[in-house]
Amino acid sequence: MLNIDKTVFAKCTETWGETLQFDMMIEEAAELIQAIQHLRRGRCDLDSVAEEIADVTLMAYQVADMIGNERVQEWIDKKTARLRRRLDEATTRRKVLDSTSV
Repeated sequence: MLNIDKTVFAKCTETWGETLQFDMMIEEAAELIQAIQHLRRGRCDLDSVAEEIADVTLMAYQVADMIGNERVQEWIDKKTARLRRRLDEATTRRKVLDSTSV
């Protein structure tokens, strides 16, 4: 998947503190939202969105490190299982619809 050097996260938290890191997560998420909106309007390119995804990803890994990677992994597992169920349901619905259409 992504190659991320996670050794820097603890140093960032140690240097700037948790409150600032949470604030940075909020800021980076907002910038990603804005970049996606601009992309949809033709006001930026995919590289701009990729840059903001990188910022959000780095901050998400850092915040996960701050609050506990195990806790976050549990939620990732739950969310992934739910997504699989929804995909299975959507596939089943599509098959039923396809079989009933003329």
